[in-house]
Parts: sequence; C-alpha cells; structure tokens
Amino acid sequence: MADRYPKSERDRWDRQQTTPLSISKGERRKKRDPNFAFQVLLAFLGFYFLVYLLVSLYMVTGLSAIDQLKTPFIVSEQQFLQPHLSPRLPHLPIFPTIDDEESLIHQTLYEQKPTIAGIAAILYRFLDALHESNLRFGDLTSYNHNNKRNFDNLQAAYYGLVRKHLSPLEAAYRGRSTFPIRNDDFIFVSIASFREHLLAETLMSLYGSAANPERLFVGVIVNNCFGIPGGGEASCHGTPQVIGKDKNGRDKLKAVDDLPDTNHIETFCSHSTFSKYCDSGQIRVLYVHEVDALGPAVARYYSSKLWGGETYYMQVDSHLHFATRWDELYIQDLKLAKSYPKAILSTYPPGFGEIYLSILLHCVCDHSSTISSMLRLRSNLNV
Repeated sequence: MADRYPKSERDRWDRQQTTPLSISKGERRKKRDPNFAFQVLLAFLGFYFLVYLLVSLYMVTGLSAIDQLKTPFIVSEQQFLQPHLSPRLPHLPIFPTIDDEESLIHQTLYEQKPTIAGIAAILYRFLDALHESNLRFGDLTSYNHNNKRNFDNLQAAYYGLVRKHLSPLEAAYRGRSTFPIRNDDFIFVSIASFREHLLAETLMSLYGSAANPERLFVGVIVNNCFGIPGGGEASCHGTPQVIGKDKNGRDKLKAVDDLPDTNHIETFCSHSTFSKYCDSGQIRVLYVHEVDALGPAVARYYSSKLWGGETYYMQVDSHLHFATRWDELYIQDLKLAKSYPKAILSTYPPGFGEIYLSILLHCVCDHSSTISSMLRLRSNLNV
C-alpha cells in the first residue's frame, strides 16, 4: 500500500500538529490539567461565596471591607463650641447651679442671644416656683370643701406661673427657630423619664448601637423622687427596685419605700465607655421632682427646649433597645419620603422579646397612595 502523502511531508505535518506554538494556551492548560473545568467552577463558587459573606456581614453587623476603607468621621471641637452651646448645661449634680444665670436669662429673653443654659435657667425657675406652689396647695389626700378650694388655687397658681416664666420665652421666638438649624446630620433625641429604672440602659443602647454616636445630642427630663429633705419628698414611696430576672431574662421589679430613685444619668455618665458623651456636652438634663409631674406631654415640652438646632429631632421613650446603626437607617428612611425634608417617621416599637435586635430588618419601602404620602415599611422577615 502506498501512503497518500510522501514520508517527508507527513513528518512535517505531524510536527506542526504537535508543536507547542500551534496550541492555544487554553488547550495546553487542558492537556496539563484534565480537571480544568472543575477548578473554574470552584473558583467561581468561591468568589460568589466571598461576595455573599461580605454583603451579609455589612447588612447584619455594619462591618464591611468598604467601611474599613472609609475615612473615620471626626467631629471637630468647633462643632461643639457654637455660641448657643456655651456655657454647657451641667448634667450633674441633681438640680445644678447654672453660672451667671441672670445674665443668661436676660440675653435669652431680651437680647435675642439664646443659649441652652439660659433656657434651662428659665425652666428651672419655673419648676422651682411650681414646686413651692404644689407643696403649698397640693394636699388633696381627701376630698372636702377645703381641698376643692386648694385644687382651684393650685390650678390658678399653675397658669399664673406659666404666664410669668414660660410665656415670655414663647413670645420671644414665636414663629421662628430658636437656634440656627445645622446641616451636618446631627440628631437630637428627646427622652422623658418618669422614675424609669431602664434609663441608663436606654442611653447605653442609644449610643452603643449608633453608627455615628458623636452626632447624637440627648435632652433628658429626669422626673424622680430624689429624697431631698425639705423638698416634699423626703420619704419616697413605690421606688422601683430590680430584685432579679424572670424566665425570659427580663427584670423583676419590687416597689419599695423610703428609698430614693437611682439617678441613671450618674450611672450612664460614670461608665468608662460612655462618660465622654457627658463630658462633651452631648447629654442635656433637666431634673423635675416627682410631685411636680404633669404627664408625658409636658415633660416632652420641657425636653423640646433642650434642642440646640440639630438637623433631626427624634422623640423616644426611656425604656428602649436600639438596632445596630439605627441612626443611619432612620435618616435613609426619612429621605425616602416624598415630602422630605418636611417628613415625619412614626412607629410603635415592639417589645424586647419580639424581635432579634442584632438582626437588621430588611424593609421594602412603599409610598402610600393617599394625599398624605405616608411612607410604609414592610419587613420581609416573619417576626
């Protein structure tokens, strides 16, 4: 049999088919590694898993590779030294002395130079006068003709004190903002606390869970029985005292007498992690005697006067836990509203045991079809 091609030509053709220069890189890789396709699949799955891990870590804990590359947010001292923030309102001791009180009040009411310390001085004068009035007319333990007269006198005295101390403050800044509004995404948190044993825990959660705690200012109304002799409450009654935990890990309380309420501002401000927020003036406090309590609406009015021009205003209870990065999430949700920046978010939070607070809720945000364009949030977690 004769070959179709001469031997010399066939040899040349064989060499051309086997020379490495005629084989693509991919073909050479296949020849060296028969599991090439399997390795490509593993590499793809590994990359996908890495992306999924980073995204999950970012959504659940707020820690991501991207965040590590960001320049840390640093608040300059100048941002805390705006004219109306000086002098700082003392957060301790209870019923503190405000230096240069007369001058601050006069500047606030008559010179259009308001300060938070000046406004607090006005409120303390009102509260001192109210306390004296309540001690004078407040014996309403049994109903009779004399007590009815006392009640009428108590009510008339209250309105008189409002006209004397609070009306001038309202008139001085009616129709305009008391302070210039900041544009740096600072948040003011209003908290009204009535003999609350969870106040310190709430403040720790508020600052400890925030993405930017240095941007938070808090105005707290501490309405307690302080056990001050001669203050009409030397003997406190019904003071909440934690005596243990129930099966769900919640505090078990017992009402005890002859024991003043714990000052949870002192508890919070003496904590090594959180004391810096007190030292920087981010905690603004107004103390009110238990016997002078006029309900949550009036307490929140007092707290509103501790606002210092922060960009956002938030009102909460004194017994809350906060989700991770709650401040960033609220601002993001607020900006989704069609009426932003004239928008309000409102909600009734669930109980402590109803959700896992360490899990970030992924929400689908819709706009209402009503004229009010209220923002609705639907959680995609079944909790």
